[in-house]
Amino acid sequence: MAPSRRGLGGPRATRRITTATGIAVVASLAIASSGLAMNFGPAVVLYSGGGHSWPTVDDIAAKGPVVAVAWTRQLFEQPTFLRWSRDGGATFAPKVTLDDRTGAAIDTCAGSVWAVTQDGIDGIAHLDGWRLDGAAHSHWPLAAGSHGGDVACVGNRALATAWERNVNGAVRVKLQVRTITSGNLSPATTFDLGTTNRPDELSVAATNHDIQVTWMKGRKLQLKRFDVGPGADPEVTPLPTQTVTTFVTDQAGSPLVAADASRVVLAYKYREDARVRVSENGGASFGTFHTLVDNTTGDVFIARPYSLDAFGGRIAANAESAGGDSALTQLFVSQDGVAWSKASQSPGWQAAALFGTAASPRIGEAWDNYFHYPRPDHGKIRFHEGPA
Repeated sequence: MAPSRRGLGGPRATRRITTATGIAVVASLAIASSGLAMNFGPAVVLYSGGGHSWPTVDDIAAKGPVVAVAWTRQLFEQPTFLRWSRDGGATFAPKVTLDDRTGAAIDTCAGSVWAVTQDGIDGIAHLDGWRLDGAAHSHWPLAAGSHGGDVACVGNRALATAWERNVNGAVRVKLQVRTITSGNLSPATTFDLGTTNRPDELSVAATNHDIQVTWMKGRKLQLKRFDVGPGADPEVTPLPTQTVTTFVTDQAGSPLVAADASRVVLAYKYREDARVRVSENGGASFGTFHTLVDNTTGDVFIARPYSLDAFGGRIAANAESAGGDSALTQLFVSQDGVAWSKASQSPGWQAAALFGTAASPRIGEAWDNYFHYPRPDHGKIRFHEGPA
């Protein structure tokens, strides 16, 4: 997930905007920033399935003025839908549909939106790229027997795609790096990261100069960093694989990683908790964990991170939890990775991205109402509109 990847203080300006569906919403133009925003504007419906089609949000990615969102419909042909905005969420292009695809992980850079999806028919993970102006679409099947996957942009220079492949009865973690030239991708350089017995639990993140991949190997939370050299055709150098922690229980995993300059953030499940740890030295070492969702009352039977992003010194993490007759996803935000505040919650799956500029960050939040009954069958988005 990029997750691919922020509140506000001081004066701000607001403007009224209208989406492609004709629904008006108030968004903000941040003038100064000193804190983390937690006030969100009205929801905008970007996808309405109808007929109890149960769309679930897969991922949101945003950089600068670009915001992209992906959903998967959970019944019948299970298509994946993508929509994106080039003006900070003011308007959105018509949806792109990928039939028989599920579980999209997306990122955006170099004038394109990139997505890794799983084909439920042929069992192959796929990489797709769309120009933001709609002028071109490209497609690459990753490999026979591939599944899972995540994607991250290395600045505007390269694209990193992590996925898994079944090889001789074992599941192996793969990383492919492609350089980007005028919106086109070079042939891939492939790295084998080793085996995993916890399939479909990996995540990739990148900055302008490195790539971070995390996955589970038994009870071990693995992290591997790749140094990305300068230039239009950068040299990619793998560094040693690091075991961040070895859990004392099999009830741990679902790792996510986000990166921002020298900061690396890990989120993961531990028993019925959702936790995060932060490194300020590029992943060489991590501080103590912080619990976003805990089970001290004993009424939570599942908790896990759902999305993670870092940008401009800020962190946004969504954590899913369920217990009894209720289920929801909560958004937590932090500047230092130690003090966290809950910004919002949704009775469904919810993912957030940080974007804009480091001096004037924004939070975009996409979600669904999958756990609602009767279900409204909507995929929605909203943006913060002021300081906490």
